Formats: sequence, C-alpha cells, structure tokens
Amino acid sequence: MLSDQDLFRELGTSIYIFPFNKENIKGSSINLTASSRAWSVQQKKTIFNKEGNKITIPAGETGLIETNEVIYVSNKISGTYHSKVGLASSGVGHVGTTLDPCWIGPSLIAIHNHSGGALEILVNSSFVSVCFYYLRTPSKYESTNKPGQTDVLAKLEINYSQDASYFENDWVNQPEALKRVMLDSNEFKLFREKLSPISRYLDDIKFFVKITLVYLLIIGIFYGIEHFSGIKTHPLSNWLTNVGPSGWFLGIIIYFASKK
Repeated sequence: MLSDQDLFRELGTSIYIFPFNKENIKGSSINLTASSRAWSVQQKKTIFNKEGNKITIPAGETGLIETNEVIYVSNKISGTYHSKVGLASSGVGHVGTTLDPCWIGPSLIAIHNHSGGALEILVNSSFVSVCFYYLRTPSKYESTNKPGQTDVLAKLEINYSQDASYFENDWVNQPEALKRVMLDSNEFKLFREKLSPISRYLDDIKFFVKITLVYLLIIGIFYGIEHFSGIKTHPLSNWLTNVGPSGWFLGIIIYFASKK
C-alpha cells in the first residue's frame, strides 16, 4: 500500500489526479469528493438538488455518484475504494470496489441508503477514499471500461445526456492531457514548490545511483581485462575513465535543469 510519501513521489509519474487538493491526501489514501453528477438507480434520474447544492438519496434506494476527481494510474499501480466512517455510520452500505491498472476517468461510486430516511451528501464534500498499491509486476491488462463508467449508466437506462459534454473532455479520456492539466493547476504547482528537493527527485536520484553503479562495474570489468590480459591500456577503458565522466555529469545537469 502506498503511503502519503509514496503518493507524493508518484504524482505526475504513475498517478495523475485532477482537480488536485493536497488536503485530501491522508496517511495512506486519498479522499474523493462528490460531484453534481448523481443519479438514482431506481428512479433513473438525477438526485442532485441545485438549490441546496446537495445530493439526496431516498431511503431504500441506491445512488450513483461521480467523483469530481479524474484519476489515472499506470500499469504498475492498482487501488481499492473504501467507505468513510462518518457516512457508513449513518446507515449507508459499505463501498468496496477496485481501481484497475491503467484506469482513467472519474470514479462512479454506488451508495446504498439502508437507513429509514433520506441521505444527503453535499457536493464537493469527501464521501469515499481510495488506497493505492504497487503491483509486483506491471499489468498487461487493457481496461475496456469507459471513463466515469458511462457504459454502466447506459446499461441501467440512466439518462446522463446533460453531462455528456463533460465526459468528452480530453483530460477525462487521455492520460497525457490529464497530466498536463494537473501539472498546470495552481494547487499542484504550490504543492510541488513545498516539497523538499530530495522528496521531489528521490526516484531520479535512485535511478542515477543505479546508472553510476553499472558504469563503475563496466570500468572494473575492463580494468580486469587489462590486468589479466597484459594489455596496458584498453582503448575503451581509457575512454570510460577520461571522456565518459564528463558526459555523465553533463547529462545529470541537463536532466535536472529540464525538470525545474
């Protein structure tokens, strides 16, 4: 399971989320908020109340609520959705579903109201949490689910035509477009500025350490060849020890300068 520190490193690399709110990131999860896109399974119509800016799920019915947040995860990450304690204690059925690798789109969450009265959820309030997990090996699974699972809405004969234009946004359907709007958002820029340089570039630092070790290993191999073969100076080892380091350091400088 990814901690908040893991999430900080993966954001912009293997996890994209927009709109972004750092306050919704907890110790090992991210709280997701309710959008106005909500429908009753039984009534086949919207349950969003414009006047109160809230969603009302009648007693004994199931509400389908789209999250404000659009999420993308790479093929090395999956996730699970979980109920919020405050909401579950009010008589709501537990949320328990999965986030597949390579998913992109808002999340469609089913909320079952088992209480004896109507359940109200304010738009933009957090109502479900998602936890992320590293996969031991990258997944080759190709998700066929549509963003926001509009195919599920269609199958249930729920009319979402008034929100159809939202689902057509490129950042709702395309990982690179989602990454771009996340990176360009003021909230994410402020979040990145507050991260320490070590936290921000930890994965890059690990990568260059590995490259350095491989580089030193290659040099050691050629020096070993020289020692046992009697060759005073192998041309390639001479290049590795004299020219190679300059290119290596220049590459590091260019790489980190381009990341600013």
